[in-house]
Amino acid sequence: MSKFSVTILPRNVMIYKCTFDVYRTIILPFDICSIENIMCQTFLEDEVTIYLYSDQVDTTLSKFCMFDPRLYHIINIHEDIPGIDHIGIIAMISKMFSEKGIPILYINTYSYNLVLVSSEWMEVACEALKSISNI
Repeated sequence: MSKFSVTILPRNVMIYKCTFDVYRTIILPFDICSIENIMCQTFLEDEVTIYLYSDQVDTTLSKFCMFDPRLYHIINIHEDIPGIDHIGIIAMISKMFSEKGIPILYINTYSYNLVLVSSEWMEVACEALKSISNI
C-alpha cells in the first residue's frame, strides 16, 4: 500500500450554511465575511456553505446563517502527483475513518484533497492517519 503525505493546516474553520438569496442580498453587499477570512465556499442549488476561518468568526454571520458550533481542523492529504490524478485517496481515508467511527467532510479542489475533522475526533484521526501516511 502506498503512503500519502498529510499536512495539518495551521488554521481551523467553522461551517455556516445559508440560502443563495441571503448570501446575495445580505452577506455579499454588507461584506459580513471578507474573502481573506474564507477558506472556501460551495454553492449547490439554493445552499451556500461557507467555511470560515475560526479566528475570523463574526457573530453577525450567525444571525443570517445556520452554523455548526464545532471547530474543524483542516487536513490536506496528498501525493507527489499534480492535479486530479490521485487514485484511491478518498476511498482509503473514508474506509479507515469509517471503521474508527470518525465523521468527516471532504473538500476537494484541483490541487487539494482536504478532510475536515471536528476537534473532538482530531486525536483519533491523527492516530489513524499515521498507519497510512507520512504525517
